[in-house]
Amino acid sequence: MPRIDFICTTCGQSFAEFVRFEERDSVKCPSCESSHVKQDFLGRWNGGGSGSSGKTANAVGGRPRFT
Repeated sequence: MPRIDFICTTCGQSFAEFVRFEERDSVKCPSCESSHVKQDFLGRWNGGGSGSSGKTANAVGGRPRFT
């Protein structure tokens, strides 16, 4: 079962759930229990190649993400 990152469109809470891909539409926000959540694509990018620092980019909105 994959870990999928979500963001609540009601309260803005970011969270992750282990959920089957086909069941991701049934996920609810753990903070406000809203069902208005969408999959949060982290926007990570690793340039690769020689000389790459291996660091990842931050997502839109300035929120720190996993590096």
